[in-house]
Amino acid sequence: MEKLGWFFNNEWMQRDRLNEAADEINTLRAARADSQSAIERLFALDRAQGQELASLRVTVEVLANLLIESGAVDEKTLRYRIEAAWANHEAAQPPAPKLSAFETLGARPADDPSKP
Repeated sequence: MEKLGWFFNNEWMQRDRLNEAADEINTLRAARADSQSAIERLFALDRAQGQELASLRVTVEVLANLLIESGAVDEKTLRYRIEAAWANHEAAQPPAPKLSAFETLGARPADDPSKP
């Protein structure tokens, strides 16, 4: 937005500048509304995934109990195999990247990365 000199200080120019500012504000409001709806969709997906995980947890627990109760699998053997599978899975995962202070706290990163 340009600054007005004393020569162009009339009502038409002022109205034009106000209309431009109002258009900019409306654009920002629309962008904010889009962001808000995207965040709400992400929260809804998160809740749905949480419910799905709870359902899967219950299903696996029931199946494990059925196997143990029927005698098809020994409980200690099942626990041992599950723990071994988890250990193998975690070992196969790449290490998580170390987050900077900027990423964790929102602070500006230091100019010199060797300084804390």
